[in-house]
Amino acid sequence: MSALLHLFKLLPDRDRIAAACVCKEWNGVSKHPSLWSTLDLHNCQNASQALSKLPHQYRGPLKIVNLEFAVDVTDKDLQKLHGNSVEVLNLNACQRVTDAGIIGLVSQSPNLQRLSLYWNVHVTDTPLYRLASMCTQLTHLNLSGCKRVTDKGLQAVAKNCHQLVDVDLTRCMEVTEKGYTAIAAGCQKLQVLRMYACANVNDATLKACGELLPDLRVIDICGAHLVTDNGAQAVAKCHKLEVVNFTWCVQLTDTAVCPLAAGCKGLQSLSLHGLRGITNQSIEALAANCRDSLHTLDVHGCIGIKTCEEPVQSYLQRSLPGVKQFVVHT
Repeated sequence: MSALLHLFKLLPDRDRIAAACVCKEWNGVSKHPSLWSTLDLHNCQNASQALSKLPHQYRGPLKIVNLEFAVDVTDKDLQKLHGNSVEVLNLNACQRVTDAGIIGLVSQSPNLQRLSLYWNVHVTDTPLYRLASMCTQLTHLNLSGCKRVTDKGLQAVAKNCHQLVDVDLTRCMEVTEKGYTAIAAGCQKLQVLRMYACANVNDATLKACGELLPDLRVIDICGAHLVTDNGAQAVAKCHKLEVVNFTWCVQLTDTAVCPLAAGCKGLQSLSLHGLRGITNQSIEALAANCRDSLHTLDVHGCIGIKTCEEPVQSYLQRSLPGVKQFVVHT
């Protein structure tokens, strides 16, 4: 039995589920609790069928469920996981899963710490209300591409989920200043905040981040065309910042970058891609303050950076010898 159990531990979850159907002995081994703290069916093309074979006895020990890109999974399939108090739940790109399916699992998982719903276009605020009321220990929340989420859902999360350290709101187009500022006010332990391609990000959003998020290390506001130098300057108050994406924030100039360089001396990665208001002044500020830490810098399209006697690339490498990567946004 111990040798067979060891072999079962080596099998991917989808194969282990199939092996459980071979004979009574294998089925008995497959029910050992040590095999089922994690269920990983990511990229599985027949995850729905695999879940249908999970017997009732598997309910209880699961802590980590990864169904990322298991595109055939439905709410009915998720019911097979009821009875487990999950701590990590990844439903990325499970577009056949609705609010009801998410609520069903979240309601039984008060210790949930990580929830990822990337590109689930059916998700609304409704499961966020349940999440906020049930899962106050949540640390990571990925809502990237959840286009129907609004300020109300984020306000509910911000009210109760004060342990959040990583929030991804990429392409949450219905969210406005109210939602962003609520997250900053309610989740002051945040270290990572992604608002990529969120057209409603504005100066007030960034001022809230600067005033309320002292531990922020990563901020991504690519495409935030409403943000001006005044807003970007506020982010310089987040002195622990390591990664900043200002790509296509077209109003920004040296007046934004110079305070950032002075205030965030541990800056490691900075994208200024497409910013025509950036000149040599920004490069000099980065060289003076972030020379030892900066390893990635994208200044493609920064036509204000000029040199007379050497190519721009040579100038950049001479000024910032630690930078090894010059492309962030493609």
